[in-house]
Amino acid sequence: MQNLVTELPMVTPYPWASIEEFNIAFMNLDVSEDHIVRAKRTLSNESLSAMAAVVPRDGNEMRSINNAQSFNTMNNKVINQRYANPLLNPFAWGSLIQQITKGSQSRSKNSRY
Repeated sequence: MQNLVTELPMVTPYPWASIEEFNIAFMNLDVSEDHIVRAKRTLSNESLSAMAAVVPRDGNEMRSINNAQSFNTMNNKVINQRYANPLLNPFAWGSLIQQITKGSQSRSKNSRY
């Protein structure tokens, strides 16, 4: 067996069936809009939000989002109190002791037994 390479002639596909159809489409082409109007239309909030909903995210964007979330999580562990250990909070210990003493006082006043 031997390799056989056959080169085919170049084909350029066009959406028009004939030159007359191309001429009609070219003559009916609307070129009245200038570049600034088209740019404003394609960069409007509505079109960008519609594209963001449809276009999938690429790896670089996901990596940057992941890095930002990791950074925020590390900062929140130091700043945000919900990540703090509640056993080290002196105010929580104080309120627990107050609740215990109030509970024992109320039991001693209401004891009928």
